[in-house]
Order: sequence, then C-alpha cells, then structure tokens
Amino acid sequence: MQKKGIQFNSNFESGNLDRVDQISNEEYNLFMRIDTNTIGHTNWFYFKTTNNEQIKIKFNICNFTKPQILYAKGMKPYILSKKGQEKYFTQQGESVKYQQLGDLYVLSFFYTYEYADDQVEFATLPPYTYTELRRKIFKWHKKSKHYLKKLKLTNTLSGLILPLLIITDTNSDINKKVFIVTARIHPSETCSSYLIQGFIQFLLSESVMAQFLRKNFIFKIIPMLNPDGVIVGNFRNGLSGVDLNRQFLETDLTLLPEVKALKNLIQDNSTKLVGYLDFHGHQVRKNIFLYGPQSNNQNYDSKIFPLILQQRLDSFRFKSCEFGIPKFKLGTARAFANNYVDVLCYTIEASFCGYYKGKSFKFVQKDWIQAGKCIGETLFLYFNFKSINSKHLKQNQLLKTINEMSSKVEQIEAKRESDEENDSQSDAEIFEDYDKAKLTYLQDQMKVELNQQNMIVINKEDSQRKCMKAQSVSRKIKVQPIFIINKNQKKLYPELNIQNWEFTNKKNQSTENKTPLQQKGNKNKISQSSRFASSNRTAFHQGTSPINQNNQQINISQQIQQTNPVQISQKLTSNNFPFLDNNIQLSTPQYLPFITNLIKRKRIMTMI
Repeated sequence: MQKKGIQFNSNFESGNLDRVDQISNEEYNLFMRIDTNTIGHTNWFYFKTTNNEQIKIKFNICNFTKPQILYAKGMKPYILSKKGQEKYFTQQGESVKYQQLGDLYVLSFFYTYEYADDQVEFATLPPYTYTELRRKIFKWHKKSKHYLKKLKLTNTLSGLILPLLIITDTNSDINKKVFIVTARIHPSETCSSYLIQGFIQFLLSESVMAQFLRKNFIFKIIPMLNPDGVIVGNFRNGLSGVDLNRQFLETDLTLLPEVKALKNLIQDNSTKLVGYLDFHGHQVRKNIFLYGPQSNNQNYDSKIFPLILQQRLDSFRFKSCEFGIPKFKLGTARAFANNYVDVLCYTIEASFCGYYKGKSFKFVQKDWIQAGKCIGETLFLYFNFKSINSKHLKQNQLLKTINEMSSKVEQIEAKRESDEENDSQSDAEIFEDYDKAKLTYLQDQMKVELNQQNMIVINKEDSQRKCMKAQSVSRKIKVQPIFIINKNQKKLYPELNIQNWEFTNKKNQSTENKTPLQQKGNKNKISQSSRFASSNRTAFHQGTSPINQNNQQINISQQIQQTNPVQISQKLTSNNFPFLDNNIQLSTPQYLPFITNLIKRKRIMTMI
C-alpha cells in the first residue's frame, strides 16, 4: 500500500482491483481481477482511492476484454467523491478513451482530485452489493409486512441465502395468477438492481395501480440471482466460472444451485404463471429496451407492453426491441420461461450509459429506479388494456392495429433520433462469449507473447493462459506494483479449482460414471480454469489472480456430499420455502471458508 500520494483500496464487497503500477506521479496502470474460474472475463471495475493533495491523475485500466463498449459513445466512469457536492455516483472524468492493445482493451481517463484527503470511488456502474440488498429487504418488510414475505429460495454455491420475495394482497382470493421477476444474474449489471428496486417499491406503494396488481396477482421476485459473483466482484459469471444465463438447458446443475432453483420455481408455478420479467444491463447500446417472444403476422400481442412503455418512459426505445429467441440464447432464463409464458416474457435491458431523446442524457441511480416504477405502472396499464379490448383481441382486429402502430413508432424514432447515437449491432451480432476457435487463438497468442517477452512461467500448462490480463505498458518499463492484495486479504477469497470439485482423484480421470457436466468439464469452458491447479504460483501479477491464491484447497463436491442440509424451522410456506422473519432462527448454514471469513470480518452481512 502506498504511504504517500494516491492510496488504493479494493478490499471490500464487489471490489476487484488486482494490482496498480505507478508509471509517474500523475499516471497509474490498473489491473482488474478476472472472473473466478475463467480465462479473462474482465469489464467490471470497482475500487477506492485516497489522496493527500489536489492533483490531476491519469488512470489506465489495462485488461478489459470486451471489444464493443459504450465508452466509445460518450460513456464515462461512475465516480463518487466523499467531499464532493454530489451524494451519488455520476459519470465523470476527462479525455476518456477506450482502445485496443494486443488482445486486450485499455480504458484511459483523467480525474482531478479537487479536495485534499478525499476518498474517491471509481466503478463501471454505481455499486449495488448483496449487503445493501439485505438492508433494503429488511426495510421493505418492516414497512409492508401485510404485502411482503421474505423467504429463502435456496443456498448459493458458496452457502449464501438466495432471497425470494413474495408480494401480494393476502386478503384476496388465493387462486391468483403468478408473475415471476428476476434481476442481477450478471454481477456487473448493477442497473438491473436499481430497476428491480423501483419495481418492488412500486408494488409496495399505496397507488391504485399497485393495489390492483397485488389484488389480482402473486409476484415472486428474486432480486439478486448471482450474489456469489456480486460479492467477489465478477463481471459476468458465478463461482463456477460459467455464465448462469446460458445454463438453463443443462441437465446436471450440481454446481448451479441458483439456476436449478429458478427452473424449479418456474415449473412449480407453470399452471398459474402469466408473466416473467428479467432485468439486465447493457454495455453496448444506449436507452432502455427489451427482448420479447416471437411476434408474427398472427400474434402481435407481445408488442402491446413495449408500445405502452414507450409512451410513458422517455428512456425506452421501441426500435431497439427484438422479438424472438436466437439459437445462441436458448439457454437463457427467458427462453426457459417462454416454454410456460407465451406473451409477457421479457428481458428488459437498461443501458450502462444513458439515453437519447433529442439530445443525450446520462443515467444516474434515480433514473433506473424511476424506470422500474414505470415498468410496474405499465404492467397495470397492459392488463387494463387487455381487459377493455378483450373482444377486439379475440377477433385479431386490434392486433393488426398494434402492428401498424409499432411500425409508425419505429419510423418516428428513426427520424427523431441520431443514427450515430443509437444504431448498433443486434445482439446476435455482438460477440459475448469466447467460442472454441477464439479460445484456441487467444491461447496461442498468449504463448507467443510469453516467449517474446521472456516471462517467467511455472509450467507449460499454465503458460498458455497467463497473459489474459498481463499485457501492459507497465511490464515493458519494468515497474514494481504499489498495490497488490496482501496475504491476509488473499485468505478472504477462494481457491476455486473446478478439477478438484469434480475429481477427488486426479490420477483417475476416466469418463466412466461421470455426469454430462463432469465429462464436459475437461473439454469446454470449465477446463479453462485448469490454470488455477498449480500449487507453485507466485504472487506477482503475471501469474494467476491473487484472489485465487489461498493455499487451502476447497473441494466443493465433497462439501456438498458431507455437509448436512440446513435445518429449517417448522414454519414453511405452501411451497416449502422457509420464512426469513426476524423471529425465526435458521441453524448456521455451511458457508465456503472464504464466505465465513468475510462474514467474520464484517465485509458482508448475511442476516439483517
């Protein structure tokens, strides 16, 4: 830790700063920790700094992996100064540039410290942690006990509670339809947490629209589907090293309890399910938009909801909406829910940056919260619209009018909005996950880079994967890091070796008697984590991430088999979910060791 000048800290929930190299008194190269058990998912950053004097500093975040991002369209880092006038994160920074360096991408920007001895936070988006969610749930439940039940859906892979909220008017008829809402399956998309916060606050309000929805529907809400990834500061994945929102076609969900729980929740409510909303954030496009079910000449119904929303929410752009499910998204939660819900089945995407309505507007937290409330109001208007026009809908007359209306809306938006501001590739064209060919190419490039720069390598197996976050100006000028996670901090985080999770005997790795997920483990994405297997890793940045350098090996599959199930109190819901009321005490859950250490050090809060 630096004693003079700028001091860095990332030893907190959702923080992921891995290393800092000081290039000069006014310039620093920063490296973010890659997603757990991946070869380089890195596009999230969150760290804090303190300064001794007023000074202008250049920051270079050197190991991003996403080629297309909104920094090229005017987005800036979200920054919060403790002594500043703003009390919430806003987009700040000067001379923001996003450029390619080898196989990686560098985000560079200047920031001027206006106050001495100030603490300044930097993040991709305004952070929204698991602890903050638990505090919100406590406040919501305390204020609205008659409408809100807080339950435990399941335990995550690390042992954390996955909260489930049920909102409805208990005095109404019990035979009501069910609406499922989820968010934050991707840890870096914090805007989705603000969206669902606004949606929940609307449902708990005393407005006529909220009362109607509570009276006629049961809302089952999972506000944070991937708390493990949120806590460790991942960009996209969970602890298992895979994108949870691509695993809903998997048959073996041993390492994916969150996915299994959501699938069971959807299937258990399939006969009463009328809608599913999944909130996300988007790094490539501006505005708020949605992905919906297939809409064709015989079925225009799925366009009613976004058309109403477009009339009520300035940041929503109907032209950006896409209807249908492409092949590469068949493993998503929306695609799975679409098997049980025909019309109201949407993924709602909110831009990381802002929206364009005649001119550009930057998003802040309150904008996403307000958008979530507006989505709730639109849900009421949708059902009211359907009720009033039910006869016309059956005759398919109104649906044709809706299709004509949607075409006009697209034409109006196209004329009003700048193509430069809004046109971007469709999601099918955006390269989100590395395929096998890309992986092979990257590994070959890493090996060449290692040989060219004469890097010290531990073994041949690791050498192919070491450079995903090690290309930098820093290494070329041979500087020493001024910040790196120390030994005590390393103990807070897991040694996640998926090979150990699945194979207790490394000598016997035949494919006999293995599950499909285990057989796939050594071949596809899971095998990418084999670089963590070496016990002789060094602490310097060119090796594996310090978050994965705890000497204690964790065998999750053994823990799953040996740990006794959590003993739950007798008070259960009709779906056998345990209540999380404050007077109900659950026995101590079996957390992974790194979660236990975080709880002991009060880095996260699991119960409020």
